[in-house]
Formats: sequence, structure tokens, C-alpha cells
Amino acid sequence: MDYDSLTTEYLNYLSRTYYHLLNNSRIVDPSDYEGELTKVEYVNNMFFIKDNYSEKGKEFVAKMNNYRNEILKLIKDENLKYRINGILSSEDILIRNGKVKYLNYMYKDFPLIGVLTHMRYRENSIIDIEKDFICNLLIQQ
Repeated sequence: MDYDSLTTEYLNYLSRTYYHLLNNSRIVDPSDYEGELTKVEYVNNMFFIKDNYSEKGKEFVAKMNNYRNEILKLIKDENLKYRINGILSSEDILIRNGKVKYLNYMYKDFPLIGVLTHMRYRENSIIDIEKDFICNLLIQQ
């Protein structure tokens, strides 16, 4: 697969996940930031079973890892590789008391609005990286 196809596929997956979370909530008023958008149950129920990843949680991390690994094969610029590894890392997060699994650190017990915002941020970051990838291609020619 080429870079554009990989990116399109991953962005479509993120978008489906975003809308799945949004559509499974009981949001009546999207501007009501104190109601359904503050609930953590939607995120926890989708990505976790107690302290373990659910099937959707495992899929979410696997899709991110696969996307990262496949696009890294296409990139020659070391700075861009470094940036991609930072943005799409699923490594355990080192905290004061030890390590926490990536998805637990990023999404567990977070309100729906925070997770949705993070997903949009990730989409925008991937689009920015794609622009940099294209610029690097043009510079190399």
C-alpha cells in the first residue's frame, strides 16, 4: 500500500470510532458540556473490560501500531520518523509509580468530550505528518 491509502484507511477507522462513541451516547444538546459529554462510561465501556483492553481497545491499539509501522517503512527522513513515533506511540507510559498501559493512560476514566477531542487532534496530526511527507518527497526529487 502507498502512504495515501494507509493514511486514508487509518483516518477512516478513527472517524468511525469517533462517531461510534458519539452515536452511542445519549447527547441531546451537543453544547451541554456538563451532561452526557462529561461521562466516562462511554469510553470505558468501549475500550476496557475492568483494567484490561476490550476487543475494541485491542483493535484501536493494533490499528495505530500497524499504521505507524507501515508508514515508517515509506519514510526516509529521520526527523519525520521521530515525530511519527512520538505521535503514534503505544508504549506504556512511565509515571511516578511505575508504568501504565498506553490506552489506560490516554482514555481510561476520561470524559467523552476529552477522548473525542484527542481523536480529532490525532487526525489533524496525521494530516500534518502527511503534508510533511509530501514536502520531503518534493525536496528529494
